[in-house]
Amino acid sequence: MSRTYSDKFAPDRLLFTPEEACARRGWCLNGRWQFAPMPIGADYVKGSGVPPVLPWPDAEDFSDTPIYIPSPWNGNVWGNGRVDRTDGAMRYAPDSVYYPSYPAAWDHAKQGWLRRTVTLPAGEAGRRLFLHFESVMGHADVYVNGQKAGEHFDSFLPFDVEVTDLLHEGENELTVGVQQMHLFDKQSDTYRLMRTPYAHGSNTQDLAGIWQDVYLVSLPAVYIKDVYIRPQADEGRLECDVTLVNTTDTAQTVTLDGTVCPFCCTPDAAVPDGRLGDAVLALPRAIVELTAGETTTVTVAARDVTLPYWTPDTPRLHALCLTAHTAECEDRQVTRFGWRQWRLAGKELLLNGEPIRLIADICHPFGPFMFSRPFIQSWYRLIKSVGGNAVRLHAQPHPQVFLDVADEMGIAVLDETAIFGSCLTLNFEDDIAWERYAAHLDDLVRRDRNRASVCGWSFGNELFAIFLYDDAAKRDQDRFYEKLIALGKRVKVLDTTRDFITCDGDEDLRGTLPVWSKHYGHGARTLPAVDKPMVVGENGGTYYARPAQMATFNGERAYESYAGRNEALGIDLYNNLRAFQNDLIYFSPSELMWFGLEQLPYGYDDFSRLPTLEDGIRFPYVSEGEAGLYIERIPPYVGTLNPGWDPTLPERRELAMVTAMRDATARDDALNAKWAPRTTTLPPAPTYDRRATVSFLGSGESALYQRLGDAGVTFVRGGEALAVDAATCRDDAIERIREVTANGGTVLLHVDSEAAAEKVASWLGDTLTLTDRRATQLARGCDHPFVFSIPVELLYFAENEQEKAILTHGLDGGLLARGTPLLKAAATDWSLFNDQPENRKCGAVQMYEMLEKPSGAAWVLLPYGAGRIVLSSLNVNADSVAHRALWNRLMRDIGWAVGAPRTLEETHAIKQHDLLLNGPIDT
Repeated sequence: MSRTYSDKFAPDRLLFTPEEACARRGWCLNGRWQFAPMPIGADYVKGSGVPPVLPWPDAEDFSDTPIYIPSPWNGNVWGNGRVDRTDGAMRYAPDSVYYPSYPAAWDHAKQGWLRRTVTLPAGEAGRRLFLHFESVMGHADVYVNGQKAGEHFDSFLPFDVEVTDLLHEGENELTVGVQQMHLFDKQSDTYRLMRTPYAHGSNTQDLAGIWQDVYLVSLPAVYIKDVYIRPQADEGRLECDVTLVNTTDTAQTVTLDGTVCPFCCTPDAAVPDGRLGDAVLALPRAIVELTAGETTTVTVAARDVTLPYWTPDTPRLHALCLTAHTAECEDRQVTRFGWRQWRLAGKELLLNGEPIRLIADICHPFGPFMFSRPFIQSWYRLIKSVGGNAVRLHAQPHPQVFLDVADEMGIAVLDETAIFGSCLTLNFEDDIAWERYAAHLDDLVRRDRNRASVCGWSFGNELFAIFLYDDAAKRDQDRFYEKLIALGKRVKVLDTTRDFITCDGDEDLRGTLPVWSKHYGHGARTLPAVDKPMVVGENGGTYYARPAQMATFNGERAYESYAGRNEALGIDLYNNLRAFQNDLIYFSPSELMWFGLEQLPYGYDDFSRLPTLEDGIRFPYVSEGEAGLYIERIPPYVGTLNPGWDPTLPERRELAMVTAMRDATARDDALNAKWAPRTTTLPPAPTYDRRATVSFLGSGESALYQRLGDAGVTFVRGGEALAVDAATCRDDAIERIREVTANGGTVLLHVDSEAAAEKVASWLGDTLTLTDRRATQLARGCDHPFVFSIPVELLYFAENEQEKAILTHGLDGGLLARGTPLLKAAATDWSLFNDQPENRKCGAVQMYEMLEKPSGAAWVLLPYGAGRIVLSSLNVNADSVAHRALWNRLMRDIGWAVGAPRTLEETHAIKQHDLLLNGPIDT
């Protein structure tokens, strides 16, 4: 049942510090807003690049249900949606209903209006007023009191809209129209996959709405617009570019003063508690003359600076406090930074002149729960616990709280744009796409370049996939690469303090980038001879590898359970990291936080049933006028970290992959044997001096008769062994069963209906029932010779295209207590993992494993007379090469005379390799 967490879900810092508040005023507009989903007109042409008209809302268009800003209005599709547990394909998927109060109709809204009242206090005359949006998912049209103030197109980065001339004292109406990014799709005329001419990111591209903080901001008429701090630690020089704006209609003399103070905080405080210490450095005063309406940038610098360094081990932070004075007003801005210097030298990455190896993690943004400050702290603690010191904020710009916490806890950040190639849809053919990419990249660098923790920039991810999957013509590839190379060159212009620039996974863009970066799948690799710093940004078979691929590392255990597969991932990770680590400046497994930990059953502990919407963690606290993302509920099995939300669960449950990374970073050769690959060795198959001939009782039209015949059994009269289809045989078949077993023979007694089970129970004098148990894989129930040498590959059907279920009903009842279970349903179901998205597969498999399930006995040995009976409920209603191979092996191992299975020609669908489901293209 659900549990309640009474504190704030995602506490965050306010826009302005107390030191700034004497000159800058800000009112957080988070809280209850109104939402009006709007229809799309019939004249809209999907894929044309022209969005539909967003009609102005009437009063009755607004829902009676409030929307809590910040949150996407369709936040319940951020994952698997409202799961129908009666749908076999989704039965075990974790639901993603994070906002239970939001109407289901909102899930499908592509555009709409958000509205609230904004109160402007008295005393703001003569000042400049802005609306500050940390991020809006989609295209935003901003209106104040019915007049358009501005617009913005991006889903991840901040923007400001000036509203000085539109607001009046007292109540004002703020209305924001938002259109989902996909409404701007433009299908390429040449390439079938290219359709998104914008930076769409990963796992959030379908969302829409105001999903990060909103503020009304009041600034003085002459104010500081931007600050860019350039630490040059090797020279003891601190430079600062300050952009000043004069909005008055007269010339202004500005006196600019700056001091540097230590920034003190508790790194793992659930609520930000940063404060400034006493000044330790003063910048030279600058006098700047600004003409009316002028914007200019001035550089101030301090020499002989000896501040304590920022490093991952010693994350000491400072703040530059600037004051801009004029005769009439004063502005103050506080900018946090670190005294650090990131440089490349030869094949090394240097931090403050010393070589550093970055051991990192990544994770897709799978849900809003990941954007809480306590969750981020928990993730970074995990990284630190395994000897790591870095993170790549993968596939899109993350909210600034990720960088705040990285600065404070000592986690180096490889900062990445939302130019995410792995989704394969980026439209490189559309010129407007390149304009949007450039603006998006520029905004990211400007937002984050003062961060102590940012070690480098990744301006894209796996963009090679765009060319590969669309089979782009060489002339087009050359043209697109020229544009990508030009895009990468923008970074160094905007940030001169970092050399680490990469397009992650795209090597070095035809030799043009200072860093070589590659993503690898499972299995150890030999790095190429590249004379520049090298990065392995993702490594391992975490998100795609099937049991057969993982069995290379730990044999049959890779098939047995989620933990067994993770053991294989750990062995692979340990050996890859040990092989690579001396040659790389940066290494990251593919999503340690997601695949190296168990998915947690938040607010759910009744494993006798599937979760419902009543399960999960509830967050009743509504953050009116406070910074931080809002959420109502976290469902079970959507995440792996628990920063105190569910008191019945630990912070994390580690799997082998985490231990392996911890051991690998320890660089202790004595641990190598612990992580050596191992295989499963089975005993030889049983041998028989002579094999028994077989008779059949039941209908010759029965599925069992067909399956055994296809498997190579030739039936004879008066055979020494007997196959019985309990559903179609005569009631007196027990006499023949007794005759065969009296002579020491083996009887296969197949049960696939309740009527057949009752018949067998009456024959054998005990109870027998069928259970509702489906399985795509069998496990050996004991080490009996009838099954002990059957390899798991023969028992695995989760990838069988003809029929994945080898069992649809298990056996139960008193008869089983008298027998020995030879085969049973496996503990896990890999069909829930294979070919499924990451936000579904991990939780689904672990939910399945945790659930209490009815008996899955499928092949049970009963002593009877001088012989034996094998009770079977295996699925005989499916046929494939794999089914025939299993039946053939089962018949051989119980000593029956059996030939080769009949030939069966199967047609298999040709599936194009999917980068997000099947792993790196060269695996």
